[in-house]
Amino acid sequence: MENLIKNTTDYLDYLINETKLCASVHFLKEMYSKIHPSVILAITPYIIHRNPYCQFVGQTRHHDCIENQRQMIESFKSSDALIHTCFAGASEIVYPIMKDGKAVGFVSVNGYRAEAGEALSLNGELWRSHLNAEEVPRALTDVLIPPLRLMVEKLLEYESDSAEEINLILRYIADKLGMVSLDSIANHFGRSRSHVSHLFKTRTGKTLRAYSNELKLQRARNLLAATSYSVTEIALESGFEDTSYFVKRFKEKYGQTPYQFKKKVT
Repeated sequence: MENLIKNTTDYLDYLINETKLCASVHFLKEMYSKIHPSVILAITPYIIHRNPYCQFVGQTRHHDCIENQRQMIESFKSSDALIHTCFAGASEIVYPIMKDGKAVGFVSVNGYRAEAGEALSLNGELWRSHLNAEEVPRALTDVLIPPLRLMVEKLLEYESDSAEEINLILRYIADKLGMVSLDSIANHFGRSRSHVSHLFKTRTGKTLRAYSNELKLQRARNLLAATSYSVTEIALESGFEDTSYFVKRFKEKYGQTPYQFKKKVT
């Protein structure tokens, strides 16, 4: 399983960084209590849409996004891919993830602009600036995405022995883009701070703060590459109240400061 997890995440990184496809992986919420925790921990950073407009929609209309995803998954009648336009005017091509002959999730390549009048945007400036006006590259994704789908489906064979609370916590953290605290998680799940802290460290090998910072740094990196926001604005947008702390953590993770990274990619 360890090798398959690494191959899957390496391939996702290749799609995102080398081919520049905004690829992400999504599951029905009830699947999170069934998948092996090691798989959830590895995949969680990739369930977030990387496009700034889609991230904005996910933050402001999260419930609608989740419901939209559920309806789409339930609409799959086969393993065929389809072009989907969400309620906020973003288009994507989705490839269903199958288990026991039923769709339980999907791989998405997103970040494309719907045709005028097909759907309303929630933020016109972000919609025009950060969604690609070109057609979804179906010929390319039909070659590159099926291998990823097969790897993810193989990972689903590694089931948890029982319903895993840590999986639900990881999903909650991902939904909040890492902007969580021990108090918010404890209150949401009706647990004590010490229980959440111990469970998280025991099952993931990381502290909650370290893991949350990983997700926030990933979001910051996406914003640095795709927007004209200042480093201070991006630090705040990503959940870092202290810009100096953000710069320090960013350099530790990526080997360069946010300023150096932004200069390189723009």
